[in-house]
Amino acid sequence: MRDFSADHRWLSLNTATVRKQGDLLQIIDTCARHGIRAIDPWRDQVAAIGLDRAVRAVRDAGLELSGYCRGGMFTSDAARRLEARDDNRRAVDEAKALGAPCILLVVGGLPQYSRPGSVPSKNLAAARTQVEDAIAEMMDYAREARMPLAIEPLHPGYAADRACVNTTRHALDICDKLDPQHKLHVAAKTGTAPKGKKFQSWVTGYFPCEAPRYAFCLGAMNGTSSEVAVPKAKEFLFATEWP
Repeated sequence: MRDFSADHRWLSLNTATVRKQGDLLQIIDTCARHGIRAIDPWRDQVAAIGLDRAVRAVRDAGLELSGYCRGGMFTSDAARRLEARDDNRRAVDEAKALGAPCILLVVGGLPQYSRPGSVPSKNLAAARTQVEDAIAEMMDYAREARMPLAIEPLHPGYAADRACVNTTRHALDICDKLDPQHKLHVAAKTGTAPKGKKFQSWVTGYFPCEAPRYAFCLGAMNGTSSEVAVPKAKEFLFATEWP
């Protein structure tokens, strides 16, 4: 295994993990000084300093983005549907301005948690249907901006309040249904382990999952699998021409 302890060029920092240590400008400056060449910023951190200022800071520091966190939270009552749609369109515009390779989607759970003030519901099936419809609508806008969407499944314990997509299979089923022309079907397993007050993570898998020909394993010395390892693996897999 390669030793990245003295060479941070291949690391990407999810900026939410250090939000208590400083604002986005301070995080960008620290990453640049320590040779970390990529970040995955969160929308609230960008909003706190302003989009234009964030774009300049990333550019001036010579950093890249491994993703943009986060779009989604699609589920709502009827009165807030346009609010959710417009919020996600703004996320696409922000990601495009920042040069992000994709937007990470945490799709939302029950309406009252995804869009506070919505009429309460306990119907997860209806929430999942609404998520599919909303992603389909967002895809039309994202395609015009050439901005890929990345669905993040969360643990079933988060189904009600954060994400009603809870398995990789479910996420892939949505992709198959909404974007049947996509070419890379990947089976993968992630892992995250604590190291002191930090985390190390990895993702390993094979593809095409229907008839495997290739296998991969990618580790991240600092960050959870959903924050670092999986986005970097996706970037690698889709940036490579496979026979």
